[in-house]
Amino acid sequence: MKGIGASDGIAVGRAKRLNAEETVPAYTVEDTAAEVKRAMAALETAQQAITALLNGGTVQAETTPILEAHREILADPELWEQVKQEIESTSQNAERAFFDVLSMYEQMFAAMEDEYLRERAADMRDIRRRILRVLQRGGAGIADAVEESGVVLVAEDIGPSELAAYDATQIAGLITGVGGTSSHSAIIARSLGIPAVVGVGAALAKIADGALIGLNSTTGEIIVNPTAQQQADLEEERRAFAARQQQMAQFKSRPAVTREGDTVRVAANIAGTKDAAKAVDVGVDGVGLFRTEFLYMDGSNFPSEDEQFAAYREVLQAMQGKPVVIRTFDIGGDKPLSYLPIEESNPFLGYRAIRICMDRPDIFKTQLRALYRASEYGMLEIMFPMIATVEELWQALAMAEEARQEVGAERVPLGIMIETPAAVWMSDVLAPLVDFFSIVSNDLVQYTMACDRTNERVSYLNHYFQPAVLRSVQHVIAAAHRFGKHVAMCGEMAGDKALIPVLYAMGLDEFSMSAARVLAAKEVFSQLTRAEAQALCEKVLAAETGDEVKQILGVH
Repeated sequence: MKGIGASDGIAVGRAKRLNAEETVPAYTVEDTAAEVKRAMAALETAQQAITALLNGGTVQAETTPILEAHREILADPELWEQVKQEIESTSQNAERAFFDVLSMYEQMFAAMEDEYLRERAADMRDIRRRILRVLQRGGAGIADAVEESGVVLVAEDIGPSELAAYDATQIAGLITGVGGTSSHSAIIARSLGIPAVVGVGAALAKIADGALIGLNSTTGEIIVNPTAQQQADLEEERRAFAARQQQMAQFKSRPAVTREGDTVRVAANIAGTKDAAKAVDVGVDGVGLFRTEFLYMDGSNFPSEDEQFAAYREVLQAMQGKPVVIRTFDIGGDKPLSYLPIEESNPFLGYRAIRICMDRPDIFKTQLRALYRASEYGMLEIMFPMIATVEELWQALAMAEEARQEVGAERVPLGIMIETPAAVWMSDVLAPLVDFFSIVSNDLVQYTMACDRTNERVSYLNHYFQPAVLRSVQHVIAAAHRFGKHVAMCGEMAGDKALIPVLYAMGLDEFSMSAARVLAAKEVFSQLTRAEAQALCEKVLAAETGDEVKQILGVH
């Protein structure tokens, strides 16, 4: 069977099926005060269990921010207040109250368009499962017992704190029915070096408890009860994989350099201050995208200037003098705020990002002031999202200058994200006004092809191999270079090994991607020549269909 390879590696082991079913008793309580006290005790026990994991010395660096985020959610007064109100207003038991409140958050995240945010639904399930087990079992344990080493965990879903609670030396692999490469469980599996295949779907039912499993998470393939020959083949693949990992490690300390000696800037996209350590570890040249909306989504009100300043200062210092491009908040669309309700029939084409900033200068100026205050602690660059008109850019630049003067900061580079067709075809007018462009391939595809990325019926349109998208990218780069302006790309397209030569030939100045893709990208550059890339680019730009582009690039 096939799934999504979420953590590369080869494994053979016995399946251990996990019972992830949640039994949620529902009954009426007479003493709501006592039930509220019971709920509070469960919250405290769950927090203590995560603290014990963090303090145990076995948690990997990539896992720490995830568990810290879970602990913060459990300590959130708003969560506690909602559960308390649920118990008091309905007289229902603590299990049901927690289930209803956390399920609401899970559904909210699951409905989001952004893959990274959509995967946060799994975190809500993980926290809910932990609390339910505390309430029902009377203890803090969440992981099932593993009696032997070399097992392959099999579950419809597994929460990140549950996976982190296992002894990684006993786990040969992981298979789940749901999930994707950006889920927190996938991140933890990668940090622990556990091969993982996720998103197997209904085929998961074919794996019996105790069955011998062969797993190649590099290709996403799973073999149930492999033959002796298949086991021998997997062992050979495992040795080859280990050798390749050792070879890839050499690129950590090297810049991205082509065969002809041209150095290319490779940066990382990060979603929080803790991600900076991983970016530094793989030897990036800076941060091409720091998403700030998580500061807004983690609380019950707009973050203060001091709270934002502290977060921006932390990431600037963590990057050790390398440039950090921080995007002003991209709220709306798939990132709603509970304290800023927006009711729209088509939120992706509505009131979001820079449009909110223009309408709410009080919120925008608070962020800009925090950014400029933090600028003295590193190489800050500020980027405005969702620009569609020159007038929007004029207004954003004017507000940025006001904030800069108010805090007495030095000037920093200012740029815009190119994600709308309007910005693409006005790029020659926009370029003289800013210091850099950053092309957002994911949104550029959605808006160029007029396709909703959450709608499976138009998924055939939703890919960046479309000729219209590629020609738009070429146009933007050429327009910016006429004015001597730097062009980066911070969408998934920048880390696609098949397209890296094409983008290099187009003249893209900076490739910003997830830290997990950096070493593979450096390897691609090390094998690249300008002439080869140019020849490939010419073929791609002459193609008339997306399928033709894929065929040229050898993409299936």
